[in-house]
Amino acid sequence: MSMMMRRVHKRRAGGGFDANTLFFASYDSDLNSLVGTFNGTAYGGAAVQGTTVKVGEGALGLAAASSQYVEYAANAVLGFGAAEKTIDFWVRPYTNAAAATRIIMGSGNLSSTVGWHCATYNRAFSWRVGNTTIAAVWGTLFTEAWHHVALVRWNDAGTLRYKCFLDGTNGYQNSTQVTSGSDPAFRVGNGNALEASRYFDGAIDCLRISDVARWTADFTPPTVYS
Repeated sequence: MSMMMRRVHKRRAGGGFDANTLFFASYDSDLNSLVGTFNGTAYGGAAVQGTTVKVGEGALGLAAASSQYVEYAANAVLGFGAAEKTIDFWVRPYTNAAAATRIIMGSGNLSSTVGWHCATYNRAFSWRVGNTTIAAVWGTLFTEAWHHVALVRWNDAGTLRYKCFLDGTNGYQNSTQVTSGSDPAFRVGNGNALEASRYFDGAIDCLRISDVARWTADFTPPTVYS
């Protein structure tokens, strides 16, 4: 499908492919965002594949054994920031869903106090800054099944609150003011040498970043984007 066709047939969900969408990687035919100029660089052979797909024609396939990940250059849009934000995507673990892996990283690791990442562990999905969990959903992530994940930060009368939704269901939330001291790059699949044993093994589809809190209560995950 041509770039022109891909841009005409944009995708919409949870408020739409709209003015609040800052980044959207459909992974239908390449690693780049359909919004802005965010181009992904593949490492370890990470690539779009058309076999395991949730929406559209392709999805990003990542093999932990090959240390595969995709990196997008550092940019304020992709950083942790300090305003309302939603990061949502579809994810399907190929292997052990109970393993400790890093799906998205903005730097940092379990022993650091800076940087942030989205992680899996013991069938849970969490949003962490350094070694602090700021939101999580426990016990519902399964191997070889597609799950929708949404990480949401919203301004509640001056207090920043954080939620993590798995398949539209809210889990543990935090209202502690949290900041991230380092956002050198935005990586999908891991890419941090300090977390070399925690590469994600699976597929990711429809990765979107928005400058608005798209959901603050349980919702039906999007499956159609136009």
